[in-house]
Amino acid sequence: MIRLAIGIDPGYLACGIGVIKRGADQRWSALHVETVRTNTKATLHQRMIAVYGAMLRIPREVFVGVEVHEAVLACEDQAGTQEGRRREGKTSSSALLVQQVVGLARAAAFRDHLKFVEPTPAQAKAVLVGISRTATKAQVQRAVRAIVKDCPKVMSEHASDALANALAGARMIQ
Repeated sequence: MIRLAIGIDPGYLACGIGVIKRGADQRWSALHVETVRTNTKATLHQRMIAVYGAMLRIPREVFVGVEVHEAVLACEDQAGTQEGRRREGKTSSSALLVQQVVGLARAAAFRDHLKFVEPTPAQAKAVLVGISRTATKAQVQRAVRAIVKDCPKVMSEHASDALANALAGARMIQ
């Protein structure tokens, strides 16, 4: 059973990171929630360092009492987004940059010996009871708050998407 789930909403301008832990009551609690916003005047290299640094700064205390096989890192799948743009005859350099952030998340999972999964946005919404595939960011955030205890009072859409990815990742492994 997954007891700790880290979710990433990948982005190089804004990246959501959320960590949830399952308690003895089987409810999820938010342990760490943040949105990493990078400086638009920074180089791409500096932005990637900022995002990866935030992933590596997840407090070590969140892992206390959790075995490696009970933890997962879930980063939103970007393949569907890229395929849709290809079908439209468009290429997107920003989509390729976001894919690099996914690679950084994969490296962070590897570093901590965590299972790595890539839930689609539809899979992330499916774990939020009553949310349709076309749910708005506000609807996702309300649903996340209903499922995950101890969410911060102010939470960006990137952070709530990261928590939804964490929930989806936990479900995918079980």
